[in-house]
Amino acid sequence: MVKSLLILFVIILIYNGTKAQDLGRLIAFVLTYDPARTLVKTKFADELLRYAAAELGVEAEEVYHHRDMEFKAIAHRRRGSEPLEK
Repeated sequence: MVKSLLILFVIILIYNGTKAQDLGRLIAFVLTYDPARTLVKTKFADELLRYAAAELGVEAEEVYHHRDMEFKAIAHRRRGSEPLEK
């Protein structure tokens, strides 16, 4: 799990947003990719956020805000899909 988290953080560094933006977008992608919202994905997203909060100093509420914005963007891109609720 730690190795996977490190790989994801390398991916996050590639984006040009803030840490909270990048993490929110990544979590939204993980949660919405088919099959969406599985127990494993939900637990992984929760663990990723906990780790990021501790190691990177990001605020959970800011990450949730960016995650929710990305849910809307994903739904728009997928046309006709409803954004997933928090």
